[in-house]
Amino acid sequence: MPTKNRKVNSKFGRRWGRQHEGIDVKVYIGDTIYSAFDGKVRMVKFNRKGYGYYVVIRHTNGLETLYGHLSKQLVKEDQIVRAGEPIGLGGNTGR
Repeated sequence: MPTKNRKVNSKFGRRWGRQHEGIDVKVYIGDTIYSAFDGKVRMVKFNRKGYGYYVVIRHTNGLETLYGHLSKQLVKEDQIVRAGEPIGLGGNTGR
């Protein structure tokens, strides 16, 4: 898990009549968000109508993880991160 909190607020699948493409984990503004696996930071961006401040990490097996709605990003694009390394702070940016 990317946080110390293990509570899942919303699972993958149908939600409000449309497909929800991820899971939402309960965090508080300012909570530290950690990389779930080793990898390379592919994107550090902001999208007002979607994920707000977000980070995308590509892992060695080709899987990518996206960490959205952050209040602050702590990594840069092309940075190598290890599992458990802080990558951002919890927030409520975006939609």
